[in-house]
Amino acid sequence: MATATRRPPSPGAPRPPAQQPPTRRAIPAGHVVVVALIAVVVGSFLNAQGLRKIAYTQPEGWRRDVGMAFTAPLVEIAELLRLDQPRAGLKSLIGREDDDVIVTSIELPPATAGGIVAEGGGEPGATAGAATDDGTGTDDAAQPQPKPVFTPQRPMRLWIAGDSLSIVPGEALLRLVGPDGPVEPIAEVEGRLATGLERPDRYDWFARIRKEMARRDPDAVVLTFGANDFGGYMTGLPEGVPKTAFGTPTWMQEYRRRVGGVMDLVTGGSERRFLVWIGVPIVNDEGRNDRYKTLNAIVRAEAERRPGRVAFVDTYRMFRSKGGGFVQRMKDADGKLVEVRSPDGLHFEPAGGDRVAAVVLRRIEEVYELRAGGPPADTGATDRGGSPGATDAGSDADADATRVSGESRPRSSP
Repeated sequence: MATATRRPPSPGAPRPPAQQPPTRRAIPAGHVVVVALIAVVVGSFLNAQGLRKIAYTQPEGWRRDVGMAFTAPLVEIAELLRLDQPRAGLKSLIGREDDDVIVTSIELPPATAGGIVAEGGGEPGATAGAATDDGTGTDDAAQPQPKPVFTPQRPMRLWIAGDSLSIVPGEALLRLVGPDGPVEPIAEVEGRLATGLERPDRYDWFARIRKEMARRDPDAVVLTFGANDFGGYMTGLPEGVPKTAFGTPTWMQEYRRRVGGVMDLVTGGSERRFLVWIGVPIVNDEGRNDRYKTLNAIVRAEAERRPGRVAFVDTYRMFRSKGGGFVQRMKDADGKLVEVRSPDGLHFEPAGGDRVAAVVLRRIEEVYELRAGGPPADTGATDRGGSPGATDAGSDADADATRVSGESRPRSSP
């Protein structure tokens, strides 16, 4: 079989020119600037509603004034040309259609409605004495009733929500109850950063809770608020109520109204719905701790006005040392020191979330019977017991817990 051979070029023959790699044509700097400007303008129109809300929620001052003046025409043009619809559609798909709504007032049930029950009555496990013609109660003692029973075939519907401090304990609670048992989470833990009851212009939890109660109708609700409610800049105030600083009588009265209103939004629409409110834990910031104790006292007092409907879990004492300081580590069930708080000195580590979840589940089991092999609510956390729906005083951390004080830690928004 013949094979072709390539003859070498003769010495005098010209060589073909070497192949040069293709060169990129440089883009003029002016074109880059124009493209970047177009992208900024288009992005501003697409996100006009979000930019307006960011400007609106800024503290009063020249930055807020400039932001509002800049975003006002953006919103008008975006609405006219419907350029804001892609963002609205995306927000709706992920269940956050209310993110760009600016709330200027809040709607709460009347202070005497829903969850506020008569003195000495209203517990799911007890009934108050029947009223007589003259409006007085009978002399008969309240007769206890059986607890409502939930099974895997008829599970208890559970909703967990709040600021970012709700996330780790909420996920721990879902692990604790396990899948396919007598508890059915109706959604993932809804924890939203930097939100609370003080600034509904940032996020309107009042409307959200009302909507979820009507749409999902849970049997039990676990909420966590307060860690962001210390700024003193309260929005959504009733007409005629001035903006005042944190801790003033006006501020305290309005915050109490909001806490009680949330409790009534949850418990007022159902005879059997139960709310567990997780308090704000002690943090590695003494300035915040003073304010958190004030907020916890308000929540505790409002919970006590709704026996059998609302329970308050005092995580401040649960994660406080015997000497009253912040603790970073605590002993687990095996006596080993584990991290219970995050390095930011604010949030929970999983072990800390497990402790909170155990107490929350015990509170729920005081008013509901959960059958069919649920795991025991015991991870080493302690509380002081009490009647169904009572406030949970918690307990000071072990003497062997590691106290952290005098350290500089980064702060973060819960």
